[in-house]
Amino acid sequence: MHKSSGLTLAIALLCGCAVTTDYHPPAITAPPRWQASPPALSEHTPLVTEDARMLAAWWTWFNDPLLNKLVAAALTQNLDVRAAWSRVREARAERHETQAQAGPAVGIGGGVSRVQNPFPGLVQGIRYNLFEAGFDANWELDLFGRQKRRIEAAEAQVEVAQDEQRWIKTVIVADLVRAYWEMRSASRQIALAEESERLAREATVITRRLVNAGLVARDKVLRANVQAEQFAATLPGLRIMRVTAERQVEVLLGQTPATLEATLAGEGLGIPPASLKMLMSPAAVLRNRPDILQAERQLAAATALKDAAIADLYPRVSLGVFFGVRNTAIGMLLTGISKSWNGGASASLPLLDSGRLRAAIDVRDAQTEAALVNYERVALSALHETELALIRLLEREKEHEAEVHRLTDLRETRALAHHREGQGIAGHLEVIRVEEAVNAARLRLTQTEIVVNIETIAVMKALGAGVPPSVGGEVGASPPGNPLPNNGVMNRR
Repeated sequence: MHKSSGLTLAIALLCGCAVTTDYHPPAITAPPRWQASPPALSEHTPLVTEDARMLAAWWTWFNDPLLNKLVAAALTQNLDVRAAWSRVREARAERHETQAQAGPAVGIGGGVSRVQNPFPGLVQGIRYNLFEAGFDANWELDLFGRQKRRIEAAEAQVEVAQDEQRWIKTVIVADLVRAYWEMRSASRQIALAEESERLAREATVITRRLVNAGLVARDKVLRANVQAEQFAATLPGLRIMRVTAERQVEVLLGQTPATLEATLAGEGLGIPPASLKMLMSPAAVLRNRPDILQAERQLAAATALKDAAIADLYPRVSLGVFFGVRNTAIGMLLTGISKSWNGGASASLPLLDSGRLRAAIDVRDAQTEAALVNYERVALSALHETELALIRLLEREKEHEAEVHRLTDLRETRALAHHREGQGIAGHLEVIRVEEAVNAARLRLTQTEIVVNIETIAVMKALGAGVPPSVGGEVGASPPGNPLPNNGVMNRR
């Protein structure tokens, strides 16, 4: 009988790990290259890299010190980033709780009980009070991997929170850089619109003099005045655009309205168009984009919880030990003769639960399937998002190049107009008209420059660039005064 029980326990110990199988991330096939081939994206061919760290701090490509300071502040002060950090801390605490549940539990306590007829059939009529105090320990042996899978799920949830924080930081950086350049672009367009209005007003004055001299028809004055009013009408919208972008920067930095007015008031009007210096390959995007990693870790957690639910079908074996003092007389409880200990083992196996455990497995199975579909959806969406962003950038760069050539030609025309005016061949009104055309071309070029920058930002966001992958459990910058604790390396299986 004892040999049979020992053999059964040994078989259980040997076969426990075979109740479930180890998790392996599903493979998603990535295209060998982007359809918008890198050499066509700009005159400077971007380097295609497999290392996401090469694209970290991509916003420094703009060579704007103020922008760099704003991004550094947003990575620690943004409210969404700080909330994500709290979720990382929560996930780590839950992991620690789950790990603690898998270990032995030791407690101290005492009690008194009234015992009557403790040995029926052997000795009759025994009655006594039993006083006891001491330590007791209990430990459930994880023979079939239930606790192991729960711990794996908790570890995956920590990585889910870390990847969520990385993705939030990626989005925040992209949104901040975009808002900053929209603000700069609005300032530039305001200056150009004001200059165009000034030129149109000057042209109106000259045209009125020509009308008074009987050299041109009166409708010429009306047309010149209408053009000046058109430029004036664009100014309120541009000012709203600038204030909106400025407020967006403040929101992303967790600041109250108008807090950054002094900081942002002195920014220059130039808008250097970004040059796409580096790209990640499609396979590298699947390996490094935070929201894809987050979806994969959610799948790992769901799979582990499903395995834990399967393990609930198997027996649970626990060990228990008591060490302390027991006596029927409370006055003798602290004497040497009262020392007592006992130990034992117990096992339980569910027999009839009306299908509760099977239903729990079905729930976990459905959650795992949903997590798998979500992982595939996020990965596929990331590939399409990046592809479309690259194509848009390609077309916008072509548009920007055409505007550069157009402005170059108009500047040559302006030089000729000034030369003609100096020779007495053309009047000042002709020069003003050419200046207006140059100013309009500069305005259009400014608009294409900001569009190129916005599309470059969209590419970086689609690639998941900006925040390097977590190392040693650390995830980027922590909120001020809250350094991230190092809980060891979280290896992805």
